Amino acid sequence: MSKKSLIIEQAALLFAEHSIESTSIEHITKKCGISKGAFYLHFKSKDDLILQIFDHFFKDIAGRFTAIESGALPATKKLRTYVITFFEVLEDKLPFISMYMRQQRTPNEELFALFTHYNSLIDEATKQLLITVYKQKIEGVTMDILVTLKGLIRGYSEHILLNRAAYNYDQLADTIVERLNIIIEHATLWFLEGDAISLPPCEAISFELISKEIVTQIENYQDNAFLHESLELLHTELNKQQASPALIAGMLANLQGEPPLQWLSFLIKNYKKSV
Repeated sequence: MSKKSLIIEQAALLFAEHSIESTSIEHITKKCGISKGAFYLHFKSKDDLILQIFDHFFKDIAGRFTAIESGALPATKKLRTYVITFFEVLEDKLPFISMYMRQQRTPNEELFALFTHYNSLIDEATKQLLITVYKQKIEGVTMDILVTLKGLIRGYSEHILLNRAAYNYDQLADTIVERLNIIIEHATLWFLEGDAISLPPCEAISFELISKEIVTQIENYQDNAFLHESLELLHTELNKQQASPALIAGMLANLQGEPPLQWLSFLIKNYKKSV
């Protein structure tokens, strides 16, 4: 784990346990075993740290969804795994999220912009998954099915946030997938129609975004020669005028199975420029 990731993980735990106001920079640095100078190398302030905690959370869930979509599971099991993963991540992050919701007093424009950005990217990963699972069954109504799935997940998420208990997420996933299957098979009215089964590249992804993420991961994987070299080769190839799709595919295959790198894989696979 990089020093930055360590600070994010430990700060999220401290904030959840003691609140944002009661947790000082000194508390965080002591918990991580670092100096204040090391903290300020990565974060401008406590507010910047909070923003980057959410950034870390969003990347985590988008990366996990991407790994499911491109993984070896049978298509029929991918959506179920997707739903279970969402609620497992929610459960894992719930202490911090609940604390933030209780303590936040005024709207945070930076956080809203961050949420909007990642929401569009996570929607893209989810649409790709739905197309993988249902194929021609959802042609023309992919966006409507996406909105329906998000509505089912959001409704149960709100219930879980407000009614804490030990929930069976396997059963919940089966319930949501069954509801969606019934809708796809029997619905006769659709509100959002006309989208093609072949979705256009995601406009929210830029080369600058990809390059920044690769540079970050190159630093994070300095102690892993295989992944470090793969990332450097990937970065070099993407910077070429005529990048080799075969080489890029090979480097992405090297990153497969490494959860922190699935977010990067998603960005490259959905980049609007054909590489």
